[in-house]
Amino acid sequence: MTTQIIVEVPLLEQEDLASLANSLPGSFLLDNRQLDGATVVQLVIPLGLASLATLRSWLLGRLSRNLTSTVKWHGNIIAGYTAEEVAEIVNALREEVEDETVE
Repeated sequence: MTTQIIVEVPLLEQEDLASLANSLPGSFLLDNRQLDGATVVQLVIPLGLASLATLRSWLLGRLSRNLTSTVKWHGNIIAGYTAEEVAEIVNALREEVEDETVE
C-alpha cells in the first residue's frame, strides 16, 4: 500500500497548494471545513522517492515566506515547523517509502 500524506493550507493560499499538486502526479485537492468553521484546502499526495524532493522544496519555500502549512500522516499532525524539522519530516517519510519498496 502506498503511503499518502495530506498537506493543508488556508483557503486563501490554495493557488500555492495547486502549484504543488501540478508537480506531483497522482495527487488531488480537497476543500475541507474544519470544526471551527475555517475552510482549508488539502492536497493528498501518494508518496514516492521522487515526490519527496518536490515536497521538501515546497515546504521550505513556504517557510522562507513565513507561510504555514500542516503535514498529516498516520494520524500525526505537524505544523509550525522549522527548516530542521522539514528535514526530519522528509527523512521520516523517506524511510517509510524505502520500507515499502523492500516489502
